[in-house]
Amino acid sequence: MNSPSYQRTIFIVGNPNVGKTTLFNDLTGANEPVSNYNGSTHAAKSRLVFDNFGKQNLVYDLPGVYGASAYLQEEQQIFKLLYQSNEHNRILLVVNAQQLERNLFLVTQILELGIPTCLVITFSEHAYKQGHALSIAVLQQALKIPIIPLSEAPQLRRRQLRDILTQDQFQTSALDFRYAPNIQRCCDMLEAKSGLSKGWCECFLFQDSQHYAELIADKAPLFLHTIDELNQADHHWKTRMIAARYTWIEELVTRCIQHIPQGKRHTLIPWDRLFLHKVWGPLAGGVIFFAMLFSVFSLSEYPMRVCEWGIQWLQLWINTHLPHGWLQALMSEGIIGGVGNVLLFLPQFVLMVTCMNILENTGYLARITFLLDRLMKKIGLSGSSFIALVSCYACTIPGLLQTRCLPNREERLTTLFVAPWVNCASRIPIYLLLLSLLFDDLATWAKVFILISIYLTGLVAALVLAAIIRKYILKTRHFAQINEMPPLLYPQWNYILKVIKAQTWFFLKKSGTVVLGFSIVLWCCLHTNFTLASGKTINCVHWLADKLELIFKPIGFDGNISLSLLSAFGARENFISTLGVLYNVDAKQPGTLRTFLQQAVDAQGNPIY
Repeated sequence: MNSPSYQRTIFIVGNPNVGKTTLFNDLTGANEPVSNYNGSTHAAKSRLVFDNFGKQNLVYDLPGVYGASAYLQEEQQIFKLLYQSNEHNRILLVVNAQQLERNLFLVTQILELGIPTCLVITFSEHAYKQGHALSIAVLQQALKIPIIPLSEAPQLRRRQLRDILTQDQFQTSALDFRYAPNIQRCCDMLEAKSGLSKGWCECFLFQDSQHYAELIADKAPLFLHTIDELNQADHHWKTRMIAARYTWIEELVTRCIQHIPQGKRHTLIPWDRLFLHKVWGPLAGGVIFFAMLFSVFSLSEYPMRVCEWGIQWLQLWINTHLPHGWLQALMSEGIIGGVGNVLLFLPQFVLMVTCMNILENTGYLARITFLLDRLMKKIGLSGSSFIALVSCYACTIPGLLQTRCLPNREERLTTLFVAPWVNCASRIPIYLLLLSLLFDDLATWAKVFILISIYLTGLVAALVLAAIIRKYILKTRHFAQINEMPPLLYPQWNYILKVIKAQTWFFLKKSGTVVLGFSIVLWCCLHTNFTLASGKTINCVHWLADKLELIFKPIGFDGNISLSLLSAFGARENFISTLGVLYNVDAKQPGTLRTFLQQAVDAQGNPIY
């Protein structure tokens, strides 16, 4: 039986960082990542959802865009989807009440496209706390479409969104802008000759000719001719058209926003005086990151000891209750010795992910970007590039995807190339293991300083390499870019817990698939010997370790470390699992990896670590 087709398509459109993905998750039940900075949505996402009457709707979450001047491929895809829409399509237009004036520019352009639209307002309660009360009646009278302020309570917000779909609260607007006579004459002639609506004519005029040539190839010469006429009539015609819209928007904002007396305000804005200060801002950042890493060290020590005790108990139980043989050795040495020592560092991983998500969710990472924007410009990058690099601290893949939001091609390629130099969260277990071995006698705060130095070294190396690339290979070009400061918010604990759950499941899934499979293969190879024609018996793993030791011996690496480094190319966690399997196979009695490494000695009896 064929599945029924969806009856409507809902496009969620709006400026960057206005809450579009949050509404998409509320409406569809998805779990797409959200963040408190621009560009967290890299591509259009869609999902089917039923309204209260059981009718299917295809909902699209589109990347944020500031206006019709689409420069990025993702932005061009938005208007391509809207242009190819039919009478069954709707637009859910999202506006941030705290940034109403800037958001309304895109609203005016979308309303002229002639697609039924419903305007939803987010952060209205935050705007009220900052002293700005929004008059929905005045705004609705001016825009001539349904306007619904959304609640900050998730359950009520979901009910509001489902009611919008069920009751089909979408209408076309009669909004019409008039420009100077010489500009308006050219626009009217284009509308009459092309057969397109006034909104689409102006939309394509603001876009690159290569983009609209794909959609309206037969009308491309007409648009090029109109652009030539506009340039002859007024060389600054784009600026005039934008100014005309903003003049109308400023007058509307003045009428629909009422200012609240100072005594009723409640806001986090005063903290920005500290976080964005040119002196105290960097110092506050250093204190915050030091406290974050200190908590990772101190709070994770107790669950780590519990995990170590659990690994030793499980190995002893297996050796006691299972019959002696290959299955017992595989379970104790291969699986528990490999995967168990990776899971040992799960508490640190969870704490690190929690801290990073709190900084991201509150908007603090964007403030660090603002402080470093001037430095980034000197090496040919921008604050948006730094956000991509900082995202790599949690996971490199989202950081690489973040570069798709960079409008400059050279900057995008440079950021892609240097991003792997930043230390991702999967390397945390390795760093913490080595710190506990090499600097076991140091205090916790000293270990934190060493870990901060490791992270800063990777970031500085990435920035130096980026400066070299931008100067000699992808040479710097001057370009304009909007760096938006997101609002400073309280942590959204429900979302943070969802992210922690997802990241923890990813860590466990990777340990139970990639790391487990590699540990089993490594254990089998360690117990498989080959006899050469000369009669000599060798083990392939030990033979490879001996050859690698010859290469890495000048820097003090033995065969086990060298082999573990080689295995880490497949997954960073394989470094620990490989060491765990190697030392458990050679050990006389079961134990944890940290114990084995502390007792490891070379051929002369000297400690290796």
